[in-house]
Amino acid sequence: MALKLEEAGVDALVFFNRFYQPDIDLLRLQVLDDLNLSEPN
Repeated sequence: MALKLEEAGVDALVFFNRFYQPDIDLLRLQVLDDLNLSEPN
């Protein structure tokens, strides 16, 4: 699929993962990636 898009002239491809939800600090312009794969119960 990506190859066909490239052949069609696409310049960029962006993928989103709904399980990875980083927070963005707008004051510092940084991505805060707190990836919690599990929580103690």
